[in-house]
Order: sequence, then C-alpha cells, then structure tokens
Amino acid sequence: MRAVASGEASLDVLAGFLRMMQEGDASSPFTAQMKVRRDNLEVASTQLRSIAAWKGKTAQNFLTEYEHLIGSFHSGGLARAKTRITDQREDFIRTVASIIDRAGWSPYDAFATLHAAFANIKGAGINLLTEILHSLDNTRFAVMNQNAVAGMRLAGYDEFPLHPSKGSVSPDKYQLYCDHADAVRKALGLRDFTELDALFNYVYWHDDRPDDDGGDDED
Repeated sequence: MRAVASGEASLDVLAGFLRMMQEGDASSPFTAQMKVRRDNLEVASTQLRSIAAWKGKTAQNFLTEYEHLIGSFHSGGLARAKTRITDQREDFIRTVASIIDRAGWSPYDAFATLHAAFANIKGAGINLLTEILHSLDNTRFAVMNQNAVAGMRLAGYDEFPLHPSKGSVSPDKYQLYCDHADAVRKALGLRDFTELDALFNYVYWHDDRPDDDGGDDED
C-alpha cells in the first residue's frame, strides 16, 4: 500500500509477494491455498447447479444450501445478507438458472446479465456476483472485491473503485477489469484467476487489518 501511495506500484511488488507465498514448494501457503480453493470451486459449481434446478423449496432448505454455497467463496461480507437473499430466493434461483450454462460468454455479457437480475435483490452485490461467475469459469471471470481491487492497484491499475458496488461497476468496467487482471496473471505466470485471487488475498492480509474483512456485499 505504501508503494501505491508513493506512485511506485509495479508488478515487481506482486512478484515478490508471490515468491514469498510459494516458498516451501509443497508445504507453501500457495500450495495450501490452491488445494482449498480448487476444492471449493467444485463445491460452488455443484451448489449453483443444485440451486438453479430448485422449484418450490422452503426458506430453511434454501438457506442451508445458500450457506453451503457462500461457504465455498472467499469474499468477505457474504453471510451478512443471507437472510435477505433467502427472502428473495425465487428471484435468486431464477437468476442463477439464467447464467448457469453461459460460461462461454464474455465478461461483459455475463456480468450484464447478472447485474441486471441482481439490481433489485438486496444483499446481492459485486462480491457475490463475481464469485458466481468465477465459479463457472475461473479462466474467464475474475473475482472483484476489495482485496482484489487493492491488488490491482498494486500492479498499477487504479481506475477501479476501492469498494466495488452495483452502482459503481458497469459491464464495461468489469470487462476492463478482467482484461487487466488477465494481463497481470500472465505477467506473473499464474494459471488462472483462482491463483491470482489467492495472491491478492495473501498480499492484502499481509498488512494487518483487524477491522476489515476485505469486502462488504451489502449493495
């Protein structure tokens, strides 16, 4: 963050953190995170398809399945809105069903579809929206939350809001975000956006932030 404030942001800083994260090879924080995150991707994909196929489920059943879904995500703040999402479960289920087989879409088109559908669902914000897209295709859709935006700023991309919300992120901006994130990913030699998000999270939490969970998905 000091590098950002001083105008010295560059990929060298992120590359240094990546080397630190990968120290120890098989026992490194990077390897441990990838095991957890890849397992969680499978869980999220399965949960999304299960939710999309639902019809007439009770609020309690939905809440249980929704908690399982967001438990596989790595953005903060998602649990705070679980009751409101449950109250609007029919809209949420319909939205998930509309996107479930659209992984081949561009970030612009996929984001636009979910953004429009989530407009009136309180608590379904950018964290949740992009976590869902990322679960469908982690090579095409990047997670966009406070942690990730901070990481992008460290790489020199400062045109994105520090606290992404439905009101501040458009389909155009998300497409640009994914394009820049892909450039950072390639420059660092990472396989996909899952690895990039793990790095961003590692960097963010390296600077102790006891009062900040890295993202608020209230909008």
